[in-house]
This record gives sequence, C-alpha cells and structure tokens, in this order.
Amino acid sequence: MLNSIKNRLILLYTCSTGLILTAVIIFVAVITNEQLQRSRMESFRNNYITINQNVHMSQEISNLWMAEMETSNHLIIHIEDNGTPFLFKGSWQTPTKREVLVDKIKELALKDNINTNIRPVSLNEVQSKVYEIRGNKNDRYLGEVFIVPIDRGFRSVAALQYISGNEASVLEQRLLLVFLDLLGITALFFVSRFMVSKSLKPVEESRRRQTEFIAAASHELKSPWQ
Repeated sequence: MLNSIKNRLILLYTCSTGLILTAVIIFVAVITNEQLQRSRMESFRNNYITINQNVHMSQEISNLWMAEMETSNHLIIHIEDNGTPFLFKGSWQTPTKREVLVDKIKELALKDNINTNIRPVSLNEVQSKVYEIRGNKNDRYLGEVFIVPIDRGFRSVAALQYISGNEASVLEQRLLLVFLDLLGITALFFVSRFMVSKSLKPVEESRRRQTEFIAAASHELKSPWQ
C-alpha cells in the first residue's frame, strides 16, 4: 500500500515539474526562433538599404561591387534598365537557378501591381513589400523589388537573400533543447524519488514500529503463561 502511494507521488511530482520544465523549454525555443527571424529580416533590410542607396547614387553599377555584395551576404541582385537585364550573371551558385527565383519574386510583385517591365507612372520610387519565397529545392529567400525612375527611363531591382543556410544550426539547437528537456525530466524523477522517500520515511518507521508492536502483542496473547 505504502509503495503504491510512494510511486504515485513520484509520478505526480515528476509529471508536474516536468510539464513546467517543458513549458519553459518551449518558451525558450519560441523566443529564440523569433529572434532568429528578426535577425534575418534586419540583415536583409540592411543589405536592401545598401543596394537601394547605391542604385540611387550611381548611374553605372559596378559588377565588382555587385559580386562583393552577393558573395559577402548570400544575395541575389538582379538589375534591369528599361526591362533589359544587366550582363552580370551572379557570383555564386544558388540551389535553384537565379532566373527562376527572379521570375518568382517578379510575379509576386506583379500581383501587388508592381510591374518591373514598364516605367512607373509616378516619378517617385516604387517599392514592394518583403516576400519570402521557396526555390525548387526547398531553399528559402527573403526578397524585395523596387523601381527607380532615371533620366533615360527606369531601373528595376530584384534583391533576394538566401536564408536556408542556418537551418542546420536551428535543427541542432532544437535537438539540444529536446535533449536538455529529457535530461531535466530524468533528473527530476530521481530528485522526486529522493524527496518522496525522505518525506515518507517517518511514516515507514511508524508503520514498522506498529507492525513490531502488533507482532509482539500477538505473541504475548498466544503465550500468556510464559
């Protein structure tokens, strides 16, 4: 009877504290994921601002500058003058062909009424929202499109940043959190068993003495003349 109560208490303490620990682990995982998303977005926005400023300030865009930007930041920079693409073919090999990715983001922009093939009606820059797109090999990118009126027409820019590179580290981090959760629950089990055993020790001692008393009294009742 006492062992059954002991096992139930151990199970109760382990499950209750384990649930709290799991909730904390999940909370940490969610916060970490949100921080990663913010970090990715911030990185992309910073690169986008750099590209935008250079396009505004320079009539001629250097292929060397584009190559350095792409290589350093896992970017795809596609620029067209009056609908004619630059001869720059890119500085690194993307999992999905660059042309496919550029076409995808231009299609998304077109759905938002941003056509990179025609000059904007306004004399101001036309800018899309930030899109997240997937390539043919499940590779992921953040991207944005903007169109700038220039003296001889207009210039459109599609900028994408590869964000799948951190997936392996994210998976490792999640597996580490799961391992820590299981390790913590295991530790809580042993702590619970120790605490329950210590708490029930007076009860066990009282029960032992009671058993010894009943046994001694029973023996005396059976042998009254000895």
